[in-house]
Amino acid sequence: MARPLRIEYAGAVYHITARGNERKKIYLSKCDYEKFIQNLADAKKKYNIVLHCYVLMGNHYHLIMETPEANLSKAMHYINGYYTTYFNIKRNMKMKRKVTEIEKNCIISRADPVRCLVKARAIRESSLRVKFTRV
Repeated sequence: MARPLRIEYAGAVYHITARGNERKKIYLSKCDYEKFIQNLADAKKKYNIVLHCYVLMGNHYHLIMETPEANLSKAMHYINGYYTTYFNIKRNMKMKRKVTEIEKNCIISRADPVRCLVKARAIRESSLRVKFTRV
């Protein structure tokens, strides 16, 4: 079954989470975490996204991201695609364990920054590996 269409609009703030297939780990070393963070930084520049908060856990991640240009799909394709390719080449997996498409996508209104902070706080409490980014 196809996933529902993503709603995208300029200035939207999203809570995004994605996990590995079969809930398997997608970060197996410190190097893997660093590569994913580098992919986030590259996507931030390339797609002009604002990354408010991220949490990287063993088998999934959470992002609080703002898209001034309504380009969430392109940015996420870049982030997941490049990391999946890196992971599979490094582990010689041949696509056996790839980062799946976004499973959950909650839109948080730009006009309601309090709700965004509440979501970020809940994410922070779920893990010690949290990073708030400066905008």
